[in-house]
Amino acid sequence: MNIKSLLPAFILLCVSNSYAQSSRLRAHVDYITNTTPPYPTLMTDSSLYVYLEHRALAADGTTWLYDSSLTYNSVYAPFGINAIEARTFSANNILTDSSFINDTAAHKWDLASSFKYTYDSHGNKTSITTATSRTVNIYNALNYLIADTVYTWNVSTNSWVGSTADSLAYESHGNLVVDKQATYSSGTSTWTDFQKINYYYNAANTLDSTNTYYKLSGNWSIANRVRYMYDVHNNLVADSNLDHSSTGWTVDRLNFYNYNAANNINSILGYLYTAAVPYSKELFTYDAHHNKLTDTLALYDASSSGYLYYQLNTYTYNSDNFVLVHNAYTWQGSLMWFGGMEEQNYYEPYLAVPTVPAPSANNMVLYPSPACTVMNIDMNFNAPQQGTIAIYDVSGRMHRQWQFSTTTHFHQGISVAELPAGNYVLIALGNGTRSAQQFTVVH
Repeated sequence: MNIKSLLPAFILLCVSNSYAQSSRLRAHVDYITNTTPPYPTLMTDSSLYVYLEHRALAADGTTWLYDSSLTYNSVYAPFGINAIEARTFSANNILTDSSFINDTAAHKWDLASSFKYTYDSHGNKTSITTATSRTVNIYNALNYLIADTVYTWNVSTNSWVGSTADSLAYESHGNLVVDKQATYSSGTSTWTDFQKINYYYNAANTLDSTNTYYKLSGNWSIANRVRYMYDVHNNLVADSNLDHSSTGWTVDRLNFYNYNAANNINSILGYLYTAAVPYSKELFTYDAHHNKLTDTLALYDASSSGYLYYQLNTYTYNSDNFVLVHNAYTWQGSLMWFGGMEEQNYYEPYLAVPTVPAPSANNMVLYPSPACTVMNIDMNFNAPQQGTIAIYDVSGRMHRQWQFSTTTHFHQGISVAELPAGNYVLIALGNGTRSAQQFTVVH
């Protein structure tokens, strides 16, 4: 099935300046390249997204607010539907998200997964429930996440039983300073701390270091330390990972970061503790909108005393800076890249709800995205502003928060190396203004 034939024709209308013409995800297609000559490219699956209401992205910019999706797979020849996703909404919050799998043998649809979400009056996600697990989030008066507890369903007792729990603490600037993790013992019905991470900041409220501890024989024992160094523009220029053992500290690896004139990362050099030369070189290129165009990784080859290409990722974008095509290649030697995977996204025109910009609204730019180790924040204000910046993941958990002083232009390069790979949203609160933008972290 040609996915393009599934996309209806859309008519572009001339609209007034009070509307914003954008786009929303309509279809996604995955391809792989066959490893057997002549290396044909094969479509593996594709998804079509259906919107019943006038919406596109969630307010936090992390989720497409489609009502349902149809996934086609080559196993169900000729490209039949093998999965259906259906959602329900309250305003722009997703309340339920259910997926069904095509059981061709029994000629019926089986429920594969179902998620239920609840929110508080501030829009914070307070619970995520499936058939076998439940996550409960608690926030303080400042909307900072202070507890994140995971439960599993016990069939024998017909009740929820504790599994893991995170408790978080913040300092006066709103920066996360402690993330303590505990596990639940059903035998003793008690929670036991097993790991904690302490976060330390410099005078500019930028992350300076993290210490990871494990609880052994009732005492906290340090196991790992990560240190960060910055230039005068507050861009991360180096980080080091140190492991601790009974014999003392050992530097496990070092990374050095170089930037272009636009403060995009040009290259990352990775060193192992015992190596005199970088064991890896990662090179990046960007377009005029700071979107990443290429990401090339080369690894050091001791036998040739040189670097051999290893992996290449390329990206193209539409006018809204959404990814159109992502290709992943591996180096096959003989000056040839072998294309292993391709993702294609199709978008439809989306006419945003008319809005009147606030007089003091700011223009936020985050780059690069996807980001690997460092991301830059640029904001311009129509009037002097001071406020707070926070980073949340898609579950609503806040990973970092800090304040910025009164300014009409804000720029800062922040480390995202310690964030797990995934989608995040950065929210900036000023004097009566609120801006939110999604970004992605890859490692």
